[in-house]
Order: sequence, then C-alpha cells, then structure tokens
Amino acid sequence: MKRKILSIVLSLFLVVSVVFQLTMTSFATSNKIEVLAYDNTDLKVVMSKTSFEYTGTDICPKIEVYDGDFLLTENIDYLLDYRDNVSPGKGSVTVFFIGAYDGEITKYFNIFLSLNKCHVSINKKTYVYENKSYRPTVRVTDKFYDSISIRDYTVTYRNNRKVGKASVIIFGKNSIKGKRTVNFNIIPKVNKSASVYVGQTYKLNAKSSAKISYKSSNTKVVKVNSKGVATALRKGSARVTIKSNGQSNSIKINVKQPYVSLPKSQYVVLNRSVRLKIKKYPSNVHVFWSTSNKKIATVNSKGVVKGKSKGIAKITAKFKYAGRTYKSVCTVRVAPVKKYNVGTYKVGRDMPAGEYVLYSTNKLAYFSINSDSSGSVYSIISNDNFYNTSIVKVYDGEYLELKRCYAINIKYASKNKNYESGGMFKVGRDIAPGEYKLTSSGGMGYYEVSSDSRHSVYDIKSNDNFYGSAYVTVKNGDYLKLARCYMSSYYN
Repeated sequence: MKRKILSIVLSLFLVVSVVFQLTMTSFATSNKIEVLAYDNTDLKVVMSKTSFEYTGTDICPKIEVYDGDFLLTENIDYLLDYRDNVSPGKGSVTVFFIGAYDGEITKYFNIFLSLNKCHVSINKKTYVYENKSYRPTVRVTDKFYDSISIRDYTVTYRNNRKVGKASVIIFGKNSIKGKRTVNFNIIPKVNKSASVYVGQTYKLNAKSSAKISYKSSNTKVVKVNSKGVATALRKGSARVTIKSNGQSNSIKINVKQPYVSLPKSQYVVLNRSVRLKIKKYPSNVHVFWSTSNKKIATVNSKGVVKGKSKGIAKITAKFKYAGRTYKSVCTVRVAPVKKYNVGTYKVGRDMPAGEYVLYSTNKLAYFSINSDSSGSVYSIISNDNFYNTSIVKVYDGEYLELKRCYAINIKYASKNKNYESGGMFKVGRDIAPGEYKLTSSGGMGYYEVSSDSRHSVYDIKSNDNFYGSAYVTVKNGDYLKLARCYMSSYYN
C-alpha cells in the first residue's frame, strides 16, 4: 500500500515539472522579443549645466535620462558615477544602465574658480624709485588658502617704472576665470635720515621721474627750498616730506649744536706737560688754542699744556663754524709735584687713594700698608724692603708708612728707566711686554712677576732666586720686581 502511494506522488511531480518548463519557455520567448525592442540609440542623457563654480565640495550636476520621451528612473534603470568633481578642472559623470537596459554614457562638465573670490597678494607694496621696472611676486590662493598654480593665470604690469601708482593685472586661464588688479606704489628716492649742525646746509638729492616738491615739518629747525636744499637753523629735528606724482617719501634731519668742551680744571706739574682732553662737534673743525698767562702755562696747537711756573692760567679752545664762534675754557693750576716724605699717611685724608711710585733715599728702603694705626703686626696688609724704586696701591682708610723713601703719585712720576739698577717696573708704562734676560749683581739675584701692586703673595704670578742669569716673560699690566739683579737684554 505504501509503495503504491509513493508511485502516485512521483508521477504527479513529473507532470508538474513538465508543465512548469513549458510555461517558462513560452514566457521567456515572449519577453525576449520585448527586450530587443529597447534600442540604446534612443537613450538620451540630459545634464542641467556644463559649467560650475568651485566650492571646495562635490559638484554633482542634475542628470535626467530619457528613452525617447520616456523619463527613466535612477537606481532602477541606471546608476550615476561622478569623477574629478571637486577641484577646478574637468569633471565627469557616467550613467551605467541596469535592469532592462545595458551599456553606459559619460558626460563631462567644467569646474572653474573665479579670481574675484580668490586671495591675491604681492610680496611688496612699496618700492623706491631707481629708474627701473619693478615686478612684485604674485601669489594666488583659493578661499581655503590653497595655492593656485601659475599655469592657471597670467600676470602683466603697468606703470611699474616711474614714480606713482603701478599695477599688477592677473588674468585667469584654464579652470580659472576673471581678472584681478593689485596696485603698488613707487615713491621718490631720498635718504632715511641725516645729521647736520646749526648753520649747515644739506642737499637732499631726492630722485623721481616727475616734478618734486618739498615741505619741512618744523621750519624753525630746518627750512628747505624748492631745489631740495635744507638749512639747519637750530638744534632739534624735523622731517622733510618729498612729494612727486601723488607719492611721498620723507627724511628725518637731526640738527646738532656745534660745541667744544674742555675739563673745567686741570692740575699740571711744574715743568711737565699734559694734553687736555677735548670734545668737539663737528669733529673735523680746526681748534685755536690760547693761554691767559704764558709765564705760568703755555699751550700748543694740539692742546698740550706745559707748566712754566707756579700759579693759575686759563686755557681757551675755540673754533668758528657757519659764522658763529664756539669756545671752552679750562682753569690750569701749575704746581710742583706733591711729594710724600718719610712718615705715616692716612689715605683719604693725608693723601688720595691711588697708585704711587716710591723712591728710596738710602740703599735699602721700607714701606708698609696697614689697616689701622694700632701698630700691631696683625694690622699689616703688606710690606717690603726695596732698592731704588717700588710701586704700591692704597685705598681710602688705609695707612701708608714710609721709611728711607718718599712717594709720588704715579700720574706725575717719571717712568722708571733705570734698567741696570733693579727696582720695580710696571709693564706697559716703564717697560714693554716681552721676554727679558736678567743678570745677577754678583751674588744671588731675585725676580718677581705680580698681577697687582698690592704686594700680596696671592698676586705673585712667578718668582725665583737665581745665580748668573735667568729669563722672564711679562705681559701688559704685570709688575716686575728686581732685587740684586738687572735687565741685561730685551727680546720682543
């Protein structure tokens, strides 16, 4: 019974299959005839616009597709694919047919950038006239400040050689459209500043391709004529403006007052000479010197004053400039050299602080620098026995004790040229820097090179006891002390 039922079911399945195949064959045959009826030559793609302005975002033109007069539907009959549709240039849209249609159609459109919406700049907006053409560098960027290639625009220049307003004209090409003009200025040429003295004239030497006019900001300080010649009237400053063809430039003129200045007073040692320090403006003027009393002090054309006798004289320096006379007077006091003989002196009260040369009055002299007047050995800052000469430096509040010697301020002391008798020498003043050969005076000699004249062991740079001969090298500012020896040779 079960086998009979299974046989009936299989027979029915075969019948249904045959009927289904016949039905599908008939349907397919009839539909094939309908597909062949759609010919792609009747398809038409319509784009809303073919030119679009750059926005920095996707440009997607509106697309309509027709089969004859019948409007097809996107995503059912066709798909759209946009390419190169952001940056300026040539973009495209391709229509891919689907469903009852097949094939593809591509349409093209242009994306352009308007120069009017670009950022246009030049590297320099003002030039000084030099009788040559100026061509500022141009930079073009889109609204997002991305640079535009020079291939997409051309540049021309107008009126870019003469004083006045010049122009840079930018023309777009390729995917850039429009025109832009950027102006720059060419101004008259003149120096930025000048310094003159009262009564002096100064030619501005302004240059331009057109007529020039001049105007001073302060005619009480500087006046200027139509030929560009400025005259300094009094101390101060003024700005002279130069105008030409609508452009201007200016020069600041500083006016100085000529003057000559000498120290108010000067001490001159009897029978010695001192050159007065002088300040003068202008620096190249010739100064005339004179003295009120030639018997006390004389002065030469270089301002060197010589003390002739004890007393006071007035030294005058003067010069003429632009019709005016300028002068300065220095009071000169001539006196013998101040000598500090044997004794103890309080620095700052009995003698000024400073450096002194000590001269022995016997073969062996002695000095000591003390911090107070107690007489204690603990108050001794430094001391020494010396032959011929020594040099010491003292400060206010200290005490200088002298035995068998006297002191003279180093400013007024003669240079120590007693090279064969020993003593103390300041390098750069008494002797030149370099190498010296020393020879002992029969027994054991001694030399010492120090950095200061305080006679501290901490100032000693080198020293030695020697027999016969020795060599020593000294530099500017050093102090060379010799005992029982002398300098026999000098090697630079």
